[in-house]
Amino acid sequence: MSLSLLFHIGLGYGSTSFPIKPCLLGGFLFFKQFNQFILFNLLTYIIRRANLNIGYYYTSYKYILRSKEARTLTEEKTTMNRVERKKEETKQKIIKVAIELFIKQGVDAITMEQIAREVDIAKGTLYNYFPVKEAIINEFIQEAFKKENPKTLLELEALPDTRTRMTVIMRMLIGGVSQYKDIFEKFMVYNLQRLMSLELDKTSRAGFANLGEFITKLGQKNGEIRNDIPVDLIMNLFEFVFIEVVRQYFRSPDTFDHSAVIDQCVELFINGVKK
Repeated sequence: MSLSLLFHIGLGYGSTSFPIKPCLLGGFLFFKQFNQFILFNLLTYIIRRANLNIGYYYTSYKYILRSKEARTLTEEKTTMNRVERKKEETKQKIIKVAIELFIKQGVDAITMEQIAREVDIAKGTLYNYFPVKEAIINEFIQEAFKKENPKTLLELEALPDTRTRMTVIMRMLIGGVSQYKDIFEKFMVYNLQRLMSLELDKTSRAGFANLGEFITKLGQKNGEIRNDIPVDLIMNLFEFVFIEVVRQYFRSPDTFDHSAVIDQCVELFINGVKK
């Protein structure tokens, strides 16, 4: 819309056949796209010549502009949700395909290139999600912990004391380790390496750590575990108990006495943190 057109709108304001109100409103909509000072003053002049209410048009302009901005924000949010949903679907597909390959052929026999090919994505895209195979395994196991946590926490709460809860959870975990030995071995080595390099954060250990935190706080509430020791420190001891049980299993899986080893490790934990 040119300035000359707006000028002719102003000259023809008295004509009953010319739709001056829609044109003026349209002029306001173009307000931000042209010379603001000149255009606004020209529109103001035209409106005053026509004895019209400038507040009506300016308010209408602001309302339409706000509506447009609201629609834009909604569209951007919808687009973002769609993108995030697509990313999550791709991530879950990577995990599913990779774990199936690991179980069938072994972790060492599978390459990142093969995973990308099976998922039907570019290798660079795969690396955007997971830098190494072990990161896929870590995500898979942590998600499994999170998925089972609500049910597990209810079962643990019904048990009589901290010793029993520790024993039950360690037996449950060692059962998963023995079922997926190759996968858990990579999981343990990966997290130990990250722990030693100080890379391990709360997000990456959230699933397992939630179990330790729950058992610790419940034990403190019941007066079994000391309150003068930071919860994070006790949770670390909880994790090291699990690591030691798993280490003993991998040393001699065929002769591993899970009851004896778990009882010994739990005993050390209880004696260290008991009130």
